[in-house]
Amino acid sequence: MDSTEMKRLIAHYLRYDLGCPILATETASSLNTSFNDGGSADLLAVNKRGYLIEVEVKISLADLRADRKKSKHEYFRKLIGLPYKNTQMRFGQEVAREPSIYPTHFFYFAVPFEISNESKLICDELYPYAGLLSNQRDWYGNVFSRKEPKRLNPSKISLLQATRLAKAQSATIVRLMDEMANLKNYLPAPIHGNEDMR
Repeated sequence: MDSTEMKRLIAHYLRYDLGCPILATETASSLNTSFNDGGSADLLAVNKRGYLIEVEVKISLADLRADRKKSKHEYFRKLIGLPYKNTQMRFGQEVAREPSIYPTHFFYFAVPFEISNESKLICDELYPYAGLLSNQRDWYGNVFSRKEPKRLNPSKISLLQATRLAKAQSATIVRLMDEMANLKNYLPAPIHGNEDMR
């Protein structure tokens, strides 16, 4: 299973199985206008209670381990009282810094079934706050939780953050429409009429 198929599967799970009314893909994790503070989230959703769910899709164990370099994980570690790196290199010297702020309430990784056992061990060690989602082995249309996440933020997202997510959602729709239009260029032309059948 590739990352695109996994993202589709998890998006379907968030929207239809969990009933999240707002869902966006490839959106700034902090719901700010820039992506330079920890990257984009594969999926962001708001559940019916107004809590923000972030999901990162990982197809390999190496990719899962490498995600710890993102600044959002330092912030999540700080939120649950774990040690976090509060320095960075600047002009060849180590200087103090605080991690960026992320409004995520529940953070998940989503992985294919084939690596889910090993992924759970990695999450327990490197990301103790993260939940873990995976597809079923025998049927790719079913998602289950291998590990529940810890709640990271106590308050619901603000109206401004919800507005930013709604803008990202509309950008997702436009991007998908563009991709569908481009895909039509590669498909054979439809057959009109039944002239050959007469």
